[in-house]
Amino acid sequence: MKGLATLTDRLQEQREITYRIGWRKGTIRAGEATEAHPAPEDRRRAFRNDVRISWVWRPVPFLPVPVVAALFCLVPAFLFGAVVWLVMQLKLLE
Repeated sequence: MKGLATLTDRLQEQREITYRIGWRKGTIRAGEATEAHPAPEDRRRAFRNDVRISWVWRPVPFLPVPVVAALFCLVPAFLFGAVVWLVMQLKLLE
């Protein structure tokens, strides 16, 4: 049994795992120390504290639902009218 245990240990020490994620490719060797990834909470905190994107997540005023519904219906009508007006202006240029 002792010989089998040392053989298994030696095989595990020499084992390599090759992986590919998208365009990244790498190898993991058994027995090699790997760097620890930060905890998800730390990554979220670092993301929130990033100055370059902090302005994106600021609170914004929001219109009441009836106003948004009215705008949702009026914008297509306004755009249709604008296109008709532009076509008429082009017709007058001839």
